[in-house]
Amino acid sequence: MTFWRSFRGSIIGCLFFGWLFFCYGALTAQVVDSLEIVEADPAQVIKDLREDWLYHRSDRDAYLPVDLERKTSVGTSVSFVLDGLRYSEYDFLAKPTKKTTFFANGQVLAYFPQTTEVHWPIDSLSKSFGSDSLFISIYNPNRIPTGMVTKVVSYMPKAFSDVGRDNFELSERPISDTRDFFVLGLLLIVFVYVLMGLYYDRTVWAYYRVSDAFSLRSRDEPLYKSRPFSKANIFIILLHSLVLSFFIVMLSHFLPERFLLCYYFDFESIGEGFLNWTFAMLMIFAFLLLKYFSIYTFCLIYRANDFKNTHFFSFIRLSMIHTAALSFLLLALYFVFNIKSPFIYQNLIYLLLAAMLLRTLLLFFKLMNLVTHRILYLFSYLCGTEIIPLVIIIKVILY
Repeated sequence: MTFWRSFRGSIIGCLFFGWLFFCYGALTAQVVDSLEIVEADPAQVIKDLREDWLYHRSDRDAYLPVDLERKTSVGTSVSFVLDGLRYSEYDFLAKPTKKTTFFANGQVLAYFPQTTEVHWPIDSLSKSFGSDSLFISIYNPNRIPTGMVTKVVSYMPKAFSDVGRDNFELSERPISDTRDFFVLGLLLIVFVYVLMGLYYDRTVWAYYRVSDAFSLRSRDEPLYKSRPFSKANIFIILLHSLVLSFFIVMLSHFLPERFLLCYYFDFESIGEGFLNWTFAMLMIFAFLLLKYFSIYTFCLIYRANDFKNTHFFSFIRLSMIHTAALSFLLLALYFVFNIKSPFIYQNLIYLLLAAMLLRTLLLFFKLMNLVTHRILYLFSYLCGTEIIPLVIIIKVILY
């Protein structure tokens, strides 16, 4: 047994550090695989689109020109018309500030969580939106400065070099606090999972048994007979708090401003991200401890001590499974599909709430097979332990 544990630990350690080395290489370099590389001269300005800026006058229900000489900002939104036919051979250059959203003909064009510089070929925009006249709108909840760059420019290529498909070159990836925080957080979570797998492998796999989690009948499992505050279970609760808080901090960075999560957990630097992550983890850990004591108290009131462990461990197990699934989906949206629109990420909030509702429904059927009381007693019990807390969470998240 000692030899097997040592051997298993060595294998897991090698796999983990190999994966760590791979992630480091992927983050510090990017592969350029192309038939042609074009080096461009500084952009030649064809037109400064700020001259055409419009703002919406609500009392007149009309768009009026912006007086740039008298204003330092133009409110939270500005619009202008981009002639796709006239400027089809040029690019649209913009330098949006943090949390700026671009719209084209009423549809979302792009969202930028950080200050950056971006340009689009105007002919491509016209083809994408099926119109030669593009009505561009820019929205930022923190107001738009009058000095924000919106120009029609021309890039003149000055050098070409052929690179074969089998060749590549490495270049330094631009610094991104958001991406760096997400990757560092992932490395930390994977490292914690490796440690848990080395010391409490059976307990970890017991919590991630999907068939048992979604079974409507509670089985006689060793997990339900264990002490809720044993060393292994405390570490599992901490692990779940770590993963769920990481998901919340990641999600809050991309959500629209109207969500309260953005106010508490959004971040601008790596240090602030880890601080918010720690704060969220402690809040979730305290909530889970209070969750057990509320279940314990209601079980005493309803004289149902025989299923308090089943209720609590089933709650943790279902929460861990749907948190893992949503976290993988969030990481795929960000790292694989490179989606940054807040309107896409807000759907994950609705999926999270739907998973919570499904968890409550599954708990009802699980406990119904154990309880000897009437269904009405079980429903009132779940109102105190599940439904009312869930209503409060929904209200806090959505409003």
